[in-house]
Amino acid sequence: MSDFMQMEGKNVLISGGSSGIGAATAVRLSELGAHVVILGRREEKLRETMSKLSGSGHAYYAVDMSDIVGLEGLAKKIVEDTGPLDGYVHSAGIVNNLPLRSYSFERLHQIMLTNFYAYFEMSRLLTKKGRYRDGLSIVGVSSVAATNGASAQAAYGASKAAMNGAMRCLAKELGEKGIRFNTVLPAATETAMYSDYMALKAGMQETEMKMAASPRQYLGMNDPGDVANAIIFLLSPASRKITGVQLPVDGGYASC
Repeated sequence: MSDFMQMEGKNVLISGGSSGIGAATAVRLSELGAHVVILGRREEKLRETMSKLSGSGHAYYAVDMSDIVGLEGLAKKIVEDTGPLDGYVHSAGIVNNLPLRSYSFERLHQIMLTNFYAYFEMSRLLTKKGRYRDGLSIVGVSSVAATNGASAQAAYGASKAAMNGAMRCLAKELGEKGIRFNTVLPAATETAMYSDYMALKAGMQETEMKMAASPRQYLGMNDPGDVANAIIFLLSPASRKITGVQLPVDGGYASC
């Protein structure tokens, strides 16, 4: 697998790297010989992920990705500290499942800040001259919520759909520079975010809750590592002719 993926010595930045899909991606990249830089809000969780990484040359920065203005200085410092990047994974994200009547502009804006605006801004900043190596690959962690409607997920789904729409345009715009853009679309995945969502389903047994959350996911729940594998493929030279693609990692959800 390591020969096929060819990630040895690659510099990869991962937002949302302190837990869930981002952390799983960081761990697997380190096992493949990549140098990993992880971003997240909670330093103790970042340190926990760092302790699981193989090899050396890794780094972390405790940041709030919703601070869009601060991302310029962050991107500059990361490149100065670690060198130009070979890959960026935007795994930072928040979900706030509420019916339409319960939304305010502030809640909607906060979701868009982290899930979409930060993805767009980091893509802009990291594709500046001198901040990336040839073959840069940017992978956004989207969701099946972007393509399949679900009650109380309008804001979350809209933020992920925005990511997919921007990704396709950016792939075409920056393709002449050899920069690739893709997204992965996970369905229900065993992460802290999913656990928080399921906690809202009070009064149901655990098995019943999982079935209610994703009755069409007939290959079963994702492990974060399942999504990480797809992300790493899209980062690697093995996918060098793949750009502008939404890749479902959904246990068959999209086929129903």
